Amino acid sequence: LSLKTKDKKYKKLYNEKKKLMKMKDPKFKFTSIQYNKNHRAAKHKDAKNMGISYIIGLGNYTNGELIIYDENDKNPIKHNIKNKFYKFNGSIYPHETASFKGERYTLVFYNI
Repeated sequence: LSLKTKDKKYKKLYNEKKKLMKMKDPKFKFTSIQYNKNHRAAKHKDAKNMGISYIIGLGNYTNGELIIYDENDKNPIKHNIKNKFYKFNGSIYPHETASFKGERYTLVFYNI
């Protein structure tokens, strides 16, 4: 665990997020959880993530879909992640965040 995760202040939050993922997919193994607040990611591929990631959007916001492109960086598809998990491989498929209004948080569970 990282130093922050071991910190009493963050340990409870980390443990609650582990429970959340266990409810969604008990067999999914992950090494990291990325927390984002009001972050609009530019189009990219994940450089250090390996395999499947799960993402969920939380908060009081509109739009802000996850846009995923095919392997050829074409054919973007918007995925609504508000209050629901979406599973994808961000190291293969370029992806970005659509514009949004409001307060948007995302949790990304992944492996490095």
